[in-house]
Amino acid sequence: NGDSAAAGSLSTVDKHDAKGAPSTKPIVIKDSFPKFNPDFHSADAIRVVSPTDLRRLRFITTVASFIARDGSLLERKLIEKESSNPEFSFLAAGDEVLSFGSTGNNDEDEEMEVRRNEWIFYRWRVYSFAQ
Repeated sequence: NGDSAAAGSLSTVDKHDAKGAPSTKPIVIKDSFPKFNPDFHSADAIRVVSPTDLRRLRFITTVASFIARDGSLLERKLIEKESSNPEFSFLAAGDEVLSFGSTGNNDEDEEMEVRRNEWIFYRWRVYSFAQ
């Protein structure tokens, strides 16, 4: 049966007409979730910003490729082993970085923004390698 089409796509369904002959009329399956509308959803969009330092970009990308291949156990081991290593700060950023607000200290705010962007970039790279 051809009912297993992706949401919102055109599909054919195996049915029979009045004479018993197969009918393959296209049907449209309605989406179960709203489509992204930039005018309405842009404030909620997650923006992936690549690190500007090429060495840093390559390092985060390499770590993400290993995590995508070897899984969350490796990620947890790296977080435990490298928690005091600033090179791996993007691994454990999580809630602290996502919920940060302005501290009034421009240098500190800029550092938190860089860590937040690196964490988002890292998560996006892991996701993209896992596809």
